[in-house]
Amino acid sequence: MEARRNALESFYGGAVWGAHRTAANDTMADSSNVLLLKPARAGSGFEMDLRQQHSMVTATICHFGGPVNEGFLDLFENRIAPEAKSAGATLLGSFVTEPAANTFPRLPVREGEHVFVWVAAFTDDHLYANFRSAFGETAASFRERLSMAPEILELTPTERSLLGRGRL
Repeated sequence: MEARRNALESFYGGAVWGAHRTAANDTMADSSNVLLLKPARAGSGFEMDLRQQHSMVTATICHFGGPVNEGFLDLFENRIAPEAKSAGATLLGSFVTEPAANTFPRLPVREGEHVFVWVAAFTDDHLYANFRSAFGETAASFRERLSMAPEILELTPTERSLLGRGRL
């Protein structure tokens, strides 16, 4: 968290941000809906094959009434992740809420929440459609562990994104 604070102070106090902040801020519809996350387990942070191009990326946010426990992480790794992969998803990473205090209050984060977030990518829209239909039953099997229905954010990589079509 100290390294995060130092990096953010350096970036937001630097010349590049100073010169481009207005243009950058104009591209952000909302920067107030922020969760502070860390890898769910060692090695579960972002892992990407940069040779692969993706047309869709999803972030699935699972809300819990308390800290995410090892039982759910085991369920995800042993049942949910393999089923998601067989349904066409490429898993990019899994994360849980970082419980430490926000060390850079200029960028506020949502506090008092307990989430598990997994990020998946799809090489084409057809694979994503297959995943959505096949994955419904799997999602139903773990929904009772959550404090609310999972939130699925659908993201389209931009042309210049490391995941996007135009980067090669």
